[in-house]
Amino acid sequence: MLQLVSGQHFVWWQLRGSHALMGAAVAGDLVRHSLGRLWAVVPTAKLVALQIGTNDHASLNSDRVKTLEGIARVVAKASRLVPDAVILLVAISPTPDAARYEKNQLANSLIATLADGGRVRFVDPTPLVDRTDPE
Repeated sequence: MLQLVSGQHFVWWQLRGSHALMGAAVAGDLVRHSLGRLWAVVPTAKLVALQIGTNDHASLNSDRVKTLEGIARVVAKASRLVPDAVILLVAISPTPDAARYEKNQLANSLIATLADGGRVRFVDPTPLVDRTDPE
């Protein structure tokens, strides 16, 4: 079971164990930007963890279906680049803003449909997060 650790690192702290991590995120990235950075994934990687879609959903007018389609393209490309790796999809982070929270939960339910229970997996740490804490 995942344990809560300070800041945004709680999921990665539990999942990484003694393994090295390479982060390819850039502040403000959208899902489409992730496609261009997949070249950085090492072909021998055992795990490709993706927590993407948060910035796409920063606006209440964003389209969760387009976000899902973009994430599906990222998963497909990662699967081709690293055929032996497990693809771990991490849910869009929770927020204290009620409207965005509900929107993100709906998007997460769609993202979860990409998981096949084998090679592509989905984890949602939302229940472990205190939404009233701004940190």
